[in-house]
Amino acid sequence: MPPPPARGYECFPLKTTTATALAFIVGALAGGWLAACGHGVAPSTDSGVSDTDGGEPDSGDATSADAGDSDGGTPDGSVPDAGPDAGPVDAGSSDAGLDRDLDGIPDELEARLAADYLPYLAVHPSDGCKLGGMLYRVRKHPADAGLIHIVYDHLFQTDCGLTGHVGDDEAFAITVNPAKPAPFGITAMKAISHQGTVCQKVTSCGTCNGLTACELGTYDAGTRPVVYSSKDKHGSYVSLAVCNDILSCLDSCVAAPPLAVTLVNAGEPEAHLVENLTTQGFITADAGWTESSLFDFNPWDTGTPFGGAGVIASDLVDPAFDTEPCF
Repeated sequence: MPPPPARGYECFPLKTTTATALAFIVGALAGGWLAACGHGVAPSTDSGVSDTDGGEPDSGDATSADAGDSDGGTPDGSVPDAGPDAGPVDAGSSDAGLDRDLDGIPDELEARLAADYLPYLAVHPSDGCKLGGMLYRVRKHPADAGLIHIVYDHLFQTDCGLTGHVGDDEAFAITVNPAKPAPFGITAMKAISHQGTVCQKVTSCGTCNGLTACELGTYDAGTRPVVYSSKDKHGSYVSLAVCNDILSCLDSCVAAPPLAVTLVNAGEPEAHLVENLTTQGFITADAGWTESSLFDFNPWDTGTPFGGAGVIASDLVDPAFDTEPCF
């Protein structure tokens, strides 16, 4: 992980040396970011998920990693290397403070937050169509600007379950308290499986407002809250019992080894960071994708579903995924 930018544009420096602290304070006061944000992040602990810092400014790729592993990812659940076209931003360069989606959070910091606080992804080991990746949107929490809200939209090449189809989008969201290191800063989660269908199930967990405590998964790199993905249909749940309930349209989830995934920053509705998931490097033949109808897909196209699935642009802005503002 590169050190925080010396310019001090980050609200949440991840290292706390004297030099970094002074640079942060000076830069924050000059840029107004300290007042806008109100919180600093605690020093990060090893989360077991490698950073996927921002890509080249002219590539349309804010954050990416190698394509999701159809065999279930790396054994330790780490996010694969970003590859030559999405190298880390040099902390001493002008790129380090870029906020191309104009949401008040530097792109490089968004990438770090999305990777560091990514939940444990338990995709069923017998799933027949694991190939996919994760699009995400990071913003200040709509209920409290001192917190971070991240929507992850897990995109699969196919739904290979009953009534299967090309393309699959299953979203979940988390609240992050950036004053706490990962994974402890994941203070609330919400998943909606098969949204908008008769099989829809909403599951939530967290540390406030009477929420059930999140279920935890442990692997070599540590322990963190779990999001379960049902076999072949990929419905997202934060409760294993609800997934396996007879009323969940025969979904089946297990506490599987964590899946490694692509991470791509979508940006904001009025300032997109990616508009073509193929030229960006997500949905490509080299990454194992074969469904031609999904190539060159624009995730911000509000009128086009992802194959036979839902509309990704709707997932990214849907208030149904607003999580509790837990500290």
